[in-house]
Amino acid sequence: MQAAQFYMNQGRYNAAIVHLKVATTLKDDALAWIALGDAAMLTKQFALAQSAYDRVRRLEPDSARFLHGQAQLWVAQERFTKAGQLLE
Repeated sequence: MQAAQFYMNQGRYNAAIVHLKVATTLKDDALAWIALGDAAMLTKQFALAQSAYDRVRRLEPDSARFLHGQAQLWVAQERFTKAGQLLE
């Protein structure tokens, strides 16, 4: 996870994704899934981002982290109405 964070901080999101995919297979951790979703969204890998956020929702159904990530993804996809409805 530390290597992924290093790459995220450097703006090297594709490199972070490689490490985050490994991290999520080693431990089913919501923080790793959120980071994977964020990195995927920033590289416009929207299907991967959605899969990651869906996993967070299953792990932490009432998580504000899921709501934030999902809303950001929908904004990135210009699905503003859905993002607004989610955050109401």
